[in-house]
Amino acid sequence: MTEDYGIEDYAEKNAENQTVWESQSESAQQEPAPQYDFDEVIEETERKDAQRLILLIQKALVEMEMLLKPPYCHKLKLFQQFFRKPEYRTALKQPVFMARFADMLLDSHLKPMIYDYIIEFYRFRGLDPADMYEEEIEGKYPYTLKDTFMGFHCGNTTSGKLAFCEMRNQKIMARSLPVEVTNGTLEGDIMPGDITFFRLQSTADCELRAYIAHGEVLPVATRSFGSIGVFAIPEMGRFYRHVLIEKNFPHHGAVAFGHYGKALYEVFKYIGVPVEEIGYNQPAGVRYPTENPFA
Repeated sequence: MTEDYGIEDYAEKNAENQTVWESQSESAQQEPAPQYDFDEVIEETERKDAQRLILLIQKALVEMEMLLKPPYCHKLKLFQQFFRKPEYRTALKQPVFMARFADMLLDSHLKPMIYDYIIEFYRFRGLDPADMYEEEIEGKYPYTLKDTFMGFHCGNTTSGKLAFCEMRNQKIMARSLPVEVTNGTLEGDIMPGDITFFRLQSTADCELRAYIAHGEVLPVATRSFGSIGVFAIPEMGRFYRHVLIEKNFPHHGAVAFGHYGKALYEVFKYIGVPVEEIGYNQPAGVRYPTENPFA
């Protein structure tokens, strides 16, 4: 038997619910509002995201290890399915996965067509800055191809400034030394974020000279080794030509993680660097002294 409530019954029950709700609301108003540490929440979210990515990388490596064994290693279709999985899209481009995968391939015996597919997937064939710019940067970030470059450090880098890292061997030193001598290098993609690119040096005639430029490390997988990142500095092409090359700076510079140009400029002046010898990346439309106005 079902109960059939009339309008009055419904109104009475609704009023009771309203009373309960108002009572709960009054109680809630009396309680102090919870305090949130948003920085802590953000850090926790980032930690969880990093943990999820690590688990995906591990899962992808286990699956790839199986694929490289008979009878699966002879089936192109299985490799195509693996590389097309949406859940692996980010994991497959991480340096830690690519390094392990490269080691696995050394002992594998795949059909040439499978090797070709892997090469095409990672764009190793014809991989150059223009390819990376077109795929990962153009239309997503406000930079031209000439604004971007690869910043590379072949030695150890603190894990706190790496998006992902792994303890490996120093590949450049290993060209001339036993591998075991070069073990213990912490490397990976540099963490995205603001940077200040700068250098202070003396010229051959004992004059101080410096440069400063604000930019950022982009969240773009480098597909390479070492401590490395895709850097972007506005008007970098002109800055490179009219400051770095023209002023005889070598190809090594320092990186500060953040925008500290204002402080560095004052420090350089304070220690005696002539202001005309402190170079910086001129914005578009502002010429360097030697820049051709008709170009």
